[in-house]
Amino acid sequence: MAVQIRQATINDAPRWLELIKATLEEDYPDKQVYHLPWVLSQFSPAADNETWVVDSSGRLNASISFLPPLLGNTNPIANLGRHLVRPESYSDGSAGELLKRVTDLTIQGKQHCVARILASDHAQQVL
Repeated sequence: MAVQIRQATINDAPRWLELIKATLEEDYPDKQVYHLPWVLSQFSPAADNETWVVDSSGRLNASISFLPPLLGNTNPIANLGRHLVRPESYSDGSAGELLKRVTDLTIQGKQHCVARILASDHAQQVL
């Protein structure tokens, strides 16, 4: 199975919606994430954030987003959010590779990294 870690594009929006529903069902507190027009705006080349994905033969198995800073905020913090991972991505190592790629990007950008992980998500804590 071919696995690729890459930046998401607008073509990924429907598959990303499927990923969030598969990993969180309808439990994400910000309900706009379940609406295709909003996801398209986030994956647009003009968006002020980036989402990176694990693409496994056309299926998105994990993703993590660099969330935009508040307007005028110049501190060197990369704010990571919407970290979605299917269970098989832990076992095949691609979840760890995605996190390594994102960490490398923050190092290249000379940033610190802040991520939110659910207290109940032991697998993400272990990464």
